[in-house]
Amino acid sequence: MIGVLEGVNKLYLSNYKTINRNLNNGDWKYVQKLFKKHDKAFIDKHEETMKLLENYVRHYADEFVRFK
Repeated sequence: MIGVLEGVNKLYLSNYKTINRNLNNGDWKYVQKLFKKHDKAFIDKHEETMKLLENYVRHYADEFVRFK
C-alpha cells in the first residue's frame, strides 16, 4: 500500500498545477484518468491493508479503547 501511496504522491507532485487547474474548472475526468492506474492498485491492496489494521487493533485493543 505504501508503494501505491508513494506513486500517487509522486504523480500529484509532478502534475499538481495541471491537476488543481482542472479540478477548479470542474474537470474531474482528467484527474480520474490520470490516477486510474493507482485506483486499481489501491482497491487491490485495500482488503489486505484493512485485515492488517484489524489484526493490529485487536491485538492492541487497550491502546484504542480505554475502559473506566
